[in-house]
Amino acid sequence: MANRLREDRGSAVVEFLGLTFVLLVPLFYVLLFVSQAQAAAYGAVAAADQAARAAVSQEQGTAGASVHAVAQRTLKDYGVLADMYDVHVQCDPGSCLERQPGMVAQVQVRVEVPLPVLDQLFGITAAPVTVTSDARHRVPRF
Repeated sequence: MANRLREDRGSAVVEFLGLTFVLLVPLFYVLLFVSQAQAAAYGAVAAADQAARAAVSQEQGTAGASVHAVAQRTLKDYGVLADMYDVHVQCDPGSCLERQPGMVAQVQVRVEVPLPVLDQLFGITAAPVTVTSDARHRVPRF
């Protein structure tokens, strides 16, 4: 019996370290991905809202470039890189270059959330989650 206890000595530490790596590393990876997806969702909502406001408040003929610049700055604040999103602007009725009272500007922002670390380690770019947000603002009458 004494020989058997001596043989098992230290195996609990090995089992603990093995289970730690098997369970905690994937859990940490999933939490990292979920936090990136949440940041992209918040960024998409904020960028769509700010870009729609910029579309209805700009000078005549300057709305297109400033809408994309506003969306880019907002998404950058949330850690979204320039190659991960698309911004679509649509105005009803007419063109966004001609501001008319009552015109509605709609901005849609799509953000693709890539799997973390895979691009840096293996060069794999996979984006299993896409977050989309729409915002509308109306040009005021006065």
